[in-house]
Amino acid sequence: MAGEERTEIRRWRPRRVWTLALLGAGVTLVALAFAVAAIVHSSDNPGSPSDQVEYQARIRASRSALFPGTLHVAAERRVRVGEESRIGIWACGPDSGVACPAGTATTGTGPVPDASREPVAVPLGARVRIDLAGGNPEAMTVRSVDAGGDPAQPLTERDDVAYWAWFVEATRPGTYPLVASVSVLAADSEALLMPRERVDIEITVTRTGAYTAREATRGGWAVTQWVVGTVIALLGTGLVTAATLARWRRRHRAAAGGSRRRSARVGRPDA
Repeated sequence: MAGEERTEIRRWRPRRVWTLALLGAGVTLVALAFAVAAIVHSSDNPGSPSDQVEYQARIRASRSALFPGTLHVAAERRVRVGEESRIGIWACGPDSGVACPAGTATTGTGPVPDASREPVAVPLGARVRIDLAGGNPEAMTVRSVDAGGDPAQPLTERDDVAYWAWFVEATRPGTYPLVASVSVLAADSEALLMPRERVDIEITVTRTGAYTAREATRGGWAVTQWVVGTVIALLGTGLVTAATLARWRRRHRAAAGGSRRRSARVGRPDA
C-alpha cells in the first residue's frame, strides 16, 4: 500500500511541475504582450506630462517651420461619359520657380494646369497628403494613379514640388463635384499641423452618340415592356369581364326560364 502511494506521488510531481511551468510561461507571455501594447500606446499617445510637453514642443517646432505654398489643379472641365479622365494636383514651394508646374508637366505626368483656375494657398514645409473624393460614388469612380504608393509626400524645402494624380470616370452625364482634402502632417505621425484645406473641383460629363443610342434602346425596351404589360393586363381584364357577363347571363336566363315554367304550371287548368 505504501509503495502504491509513493508511486502515485512520483507520478503526480512531474505532472505538477509541467503544469506550473506551462502556467508560468503563459503568464510571462501575457505580461510581455501587455508591455509591448503599453509601449506602442505610449509612443502614439504621449500620456505622461513630460511626454506631453515634448510632444507639444515638437508640434510647435513643426508649425513654426511651415512656409506658404500653392496648389495647382490640372483637370479637364468637360469630359465624355464612359471615358477615363485624369486629374492632377501640384504642390509647390515658394522658391520652386519654373519647376512648378511647367517643369513637372513636361515630364509627361499629366495635363498642364488650367490657367483659369486660381492657385490655392496652402502651408507647406512638412509631409503633405492629398485625398480626392467624388460627391456621387455611384455614378463616378475615383482611383489614384499610384494606388500602392504613400499618399503623403515630404515638402520640407522651399523649392520642393510634389504631384498627385487620379483617374475619374462617370457612367452618366451631368455635373459632378469633387473635393480634394489637403492634410499637412507632422514628420513622425499622422497628427495635423494645420486644419485641413478643401479644394473644390467641378467636372461636366457630356453625352456621346453611343450613350444616347444605348439609353434610347433601354428606353424603347422599357416602353415595349410597359405596352406589352398593359395589353396583357387589358386582355386579362376583358376576359374576366366577358366570363363574368356570360355567367350572369346564363344565371339570368335560367332564372327567367324557371319563372316562366312556374307561371305556366300555375295558369294551367286542372283536368
